[in-house]
Amino acid sequence: YPLLPAPAPAPFYPPAPSSWEHAAMLNAAYSNDGFPAAPAPAPEWYFDSGASSHVTGNPGNLSKSSYSLKHVPSSILVDNGHHLPVTATGSVTLQPHDFCLTDVLVSPNVVTSLISVRRFTKDNSCSVEFYPCGFLVKDLRTRRVLMISVNNGDLYPFHGN
Repeated sequence: YPLLPAPAPAPFYPPAPSSWEHAAMLNAAYSNDGFPAAPAPAPEWYFDSGASSHVTGNPGNLSKSSYSLKHVPSSILVDNGHHLPVTATGSVTLQPHDFCLTDVLVSPNVVTSLISVRRFTKDNSCSVEFYPCGFLVKDLRTRRVLMISVNNGDLYPFHGN
């Protein structure tokens, strides 16, 4: 008798969101006609769980800025070991819920604007729940969903609906 291959192990999936949250994410992913919604425009910001500060290369992203760098690091250490100069700091307000990013560092050599997950959750009194198909932002006190972002890419871009 030929040997049959063993069945592949079942993939691991994180705990499923509540049925309401899951339905909301699915509804956000599909348009009214049942087909996948058109892709969102390229976001300017991405969540980064390893970043200790919010960072952008575009000073135009800031709603308030300061070029006084008295209490700011002079450079940003990036993954490859290089130091990028900090030229300004400021704050940013992101929609759809007026989320505030404070003490954003500006370095002209930064290609992608990054949101520090830790600073974001502290500054906005919220939690962020990551899933394979996107993330939810919830009010820390009430657990109410403030934002849903659906994306099937490798990163977690910040755009709401």
